[in-house]
Amino acid sequence: MIEAALDSHLAGKAAKLVVLSRFADEAVTAALSGPLIDVAADDLFGYAVLQRVSKKALASDTADVIVERALDSPELWLLADRIAGSQPVEPRFEWVTGRMLRRKASIPPSGHNGATPAIETQPRT
Repeated sequence: MIEAALDSHLAGKAAKLVVLSRFADEAVTAALSGPLIDVAADDLFGYAVLQRVSKKALASDTADVIVERALDSPELWLLADRIAGSQPVEPRFEWVTGRMLRRKASIPPSGHNGATPAIETQPRT
């Protein structure tokens, strides 16, 4: 009987009215401005909740799914492009990528026997 009442269109309308009411706004404001947030944060750290949740997430396929979805998101690449092109970031980005390219150029290709390659000093004829 309760499930039928909750599934009715009137229950949805009633819930929407409550959520959009001034009462809901005042309740959220009171909860956020009071000690509730500090107590919750203390408990999150005190009981190592974040560590336990992240450990389980990393042990499952959840992390892979999150990363795959993020990488497939065009919004992520738009954001990355905007950040990389912003004035404060661009010079640093160019410096880091330049270092990475120089480092990559100094790494010998795989299968290299460790001998120093001959450097051609004379122009080819």
